[in-house]
Amino acid sequence: VANFMVVVVLLDAYATCTDIDARAAGSPPPQFFLVISDVCLILYSLEILGMVLVFGVSHISDWMIMVDAIIVACGWAEKVVASFGAGGGIGFRTAVLRAMRLVRIFRIMRVLKRIRALRELHKLVMMMATCVRTQVA
Repeated sequence: VANFMVVVVLLDAYATCTDIDARAAGSPPPQFFLVISDVCLILYSLEILGMVLVFGVSHISDWMIMVDAIIVACGWAEKVVASFGAGGGIGFRTAVLRAMRLVRIFRIMRVLKRIRALRELHKLVMMMATCVRTQVA
């Protein structure tokens, strides 16, 4: 399941980047990538629901699971806000919520750390995370 979700995260990151690029260029994003993002959001929701059902609410105390839950909540909030006048109609930018989904890429670090052959890639991702943290702070 974990490896499947890594593929889902990468697919969602690609779809989100394509969506952000298209909107920055002033054109509508391809419908195909919007559908992929919606399917990924449903899969994320099912994953969190499954973890709560199997491990209980105490499992959510892990910081990565909390981040996932917040990002999923932001994804659903984006859908609700977008349904009320395409996001901009009520003075709220849903692009911020959409960009938060890219934070999920950092959960791939856990998988990279466990696989011996990919430890160097883990170091590269950690350096990228440090650069992002520096730009945000």
